[in-house]
Amino acid sequence: YFLFPIIIIVAYGLMEYTVNMYNTGPDGTCRLNGMVYKVTENDYGYRLYVKNSFFDHKRIVVTSEVRYSPGTEIEIEGEYREFNEVRNPGEFDSAKYYYSQKIHASVKAENIKVISRDTHPIYSIMDKISQKISRVYKNMLDTKYASVYEAMILGKKDDLDSELSDLFSAGGIGHILAISGLHISIIGMGLYKLIRRTGAGFVISMIISTAFIIMYGIMTGNGVSTVRALIMFIIAVYANVVGKTYDMMSAASLAAIISLVDSPYLIYNCGFLLSYLAICGIAYVYDGVRKTIKSDKKILNSFIVSLCIQFTTLPVTLYYYFQVPVLWVF
Repeated sequence: YFLFPIIIIVAYGLMEYTVNMYNTGPDGTCRLNGMVYKVTENDYGYRLYVKNSFFDHKRIVVTSEVRYSPGTEIEIEGEYREFNEVRNPGEFDSAKYYYSQKIHASVKAENIKVISRDTHPIYSIMDKISQKISRVYKNMLDTKYASVYEAMILGKKDDLDSELSDLFSAGGIGHILAISGLHISIIGMGLYKLIRRTGAGFVISMIISTAFIIMYGIMTGNGVSTVRALIMFIIAVYANVVGKTYDMMSAASLAAIISLVDSPYLIYNCGFLLSYLAICGIAYVYDGVRKTIKSDKKILNSFIVSLCIQFTTLPVTLYYYFQVPVLWVF
């Protein structure tokens, strides 16, 4: 992780190049092809996240009245728009937010033509599973509470009640609604240990649990904290398989380097900063406090861990949200 500061410097240099490489044409009507890899819903219809190929950085977000399943290749005609950069201090910077997701333009679709369906079956299958689970929640619960489960388990925040979401944020527990290390460790490591108990070997258990957790990441949208948790989970399982010691900060640093090389603008992403600062709070701040206090009481240690995480992430919380949750630690 000594390479991490170097990667940040390189990331700054790549950012302008990454944006200019895509935004070469003036705003206006455009026609382009791409594959839908993510779909969200809003009051005006659907937002289709489209990319040119499986790994291409040239991505756009398309406003559409019709929902197209992930994995569908489409041809879009519409009004091309670049994101406006922030002008007022404290205002939400949509340009940097979308740049961090490798999205450098939006298109208001006037005409969409389906070229082929299920070009990447994985996206299609994961979307169908997500839709089915979502219907189960909506059939069993009120819409207000079903939306909480959709956010916590499926990474869907489209239907999340705004008042309820504000309560989570004000209470300092908004991270519960984000797919992160908690989800990945419970699901992934739980599955890995379960397979091991059946008598399967280390390698087979690693392959199955890793494949499952990668599919889960795709289904939930592969957010910033999800990708970090995925990479750290894979490293932790691999360390267990080869009989090596797992080091949290080495794993987190490698995850950060991979993420920044893939998308340099993540250094401006609030979720990215909070996710990695939380790890630093556990690995460095808590470790130092624990050695000083030397307590074996679980409740006290849990309190200290929470306090260290909140203390470490406080600057980012203040900068982006302008508030301090009073009961955050509890």
